[in-house]
Amino acid sequence: MRRSVIDMKQVLAALMLAMPAGTALAQNPYTISAPPVDTGVRQKVSATVVLQAAAGFHVNQAYPTSLQCSPPQDVGLAKSQLTAADGTIDQSQVRFTVIASPLSLGKHVIPCTLRAAVTSASSTDPLAASVQFVVEGK
Repeated sequence: MRRSVIDMKQVLAALMLAMPAGTALAQNPYTISAPPVDTGVRQKVSATVVLQAAAGFHVNQAYPTSLQCSPPQDVGLAKSQLTAADGTIDQSQVRFTVIASPLSLGKHVIPCTLRAAVTSASSTDPLAASVQFVVEGK
């Protein structure tokens, strides 16, 4: 059986031509950032997790927003469950600051779940997004 090789550029071009004029590609209603941080072993450091609403969307401030983190054994957190009262929430973003302290050398990945809602003129979209940040003990 003979298989043909398909050029992905040709496939994408064909799909774009097949779309009716004025068709918009789906826009992600938000972005999440959590830059890595570093500190000395057993020293406290602030790690920031930010959800930014995209253009045409806003953060639903009435939604029970939270950040739940599950640190590995070798990282201490001042709080692993943060609520809206622990963060900063406005129309455009949600910002949580997590106080972490690595108990050993090396990079430590802290997985979290961010719960929030992003709203547009036509819908409210609750989300439970997986996010992680890295703390490096030096």
